[in-house]
Amino acid sequence: GELSSVDVLTQKNTMSKADLDIASAWRNGLFSFKDADIKTVMKDIARWYSVEVKYEGKVSELPDFTGKMGRNLSLKQVMKVLSIMGVQFRLEEDKRIVIMP
Repeated sequence: GELSSVDVLTQKNTMSKADLDIASAWRNGLFSFKDADIKTVMKDIARWYSVEVKYEGKVSELPDFTGKMGRNLSLKQVMKVLSIMGVQFRLEEDKRIVIMP
């Protein structure tokens, strides 16, 4: 039930209590977020779908996200779910997603 993180610069190890649902969601084929900001959500999405994410304006004003989505969804399906949650975006041809406030 603990999570270990190592800072690559200082080699310092930090232990914290892990949310096992979130930590193991990828194994179950899920994205799982609990009070995650848009940049955290998009970091996971960018990594999974091999896309670049750019931000325009104050995206910090977007709500935090809690929930789960299947990793078997297409990128367009995932972005549609996020748009229902209030995220405005555009998909560009060169595998880039631009998030707008």
